[in-house]
Amino acid sequence: MTTFQWHKVALGVLFVTFTCPSLSNYALFQIDLGTCLTLTSLGPLFSIPLVYLMKGEVVSRRAIIGATLSVTGIMIMSFTSSSQ
Repeated sequence: MTTFQWHKVALGVLFVTFTCPSLSNYALFQIDLGTCLTLTSLGPLFSIPLVYLMKGEVVSRRAIIGATLSVTGIMIMSFTSSSQ
C-alpha cells in the first residue's frame, strides 16, 4: 500500500474506533434517547450512496426500501416511547 492509502486507512480507523463512539456517548447525555437512536440508525441510508460512489455497484430498489423501513421503524419506536 502507498503512504496515501495508509493515511486513508488510519483516518478511517480514527473515525470508527474513537470519534463515532465518543460522539454517540456525548449525544446520549445531550439529547433524548429516541432522537439519539434515530440518528444512530441512519447508517444504512448513508451507506447506499457511498457504495454507489466508491465501488460503482448499482443499488437495488429493495435495498433502498429496506434501509428506509429500518430507519422508519426506529423513528416510530422513538416517538411512541418518548410520548409515554
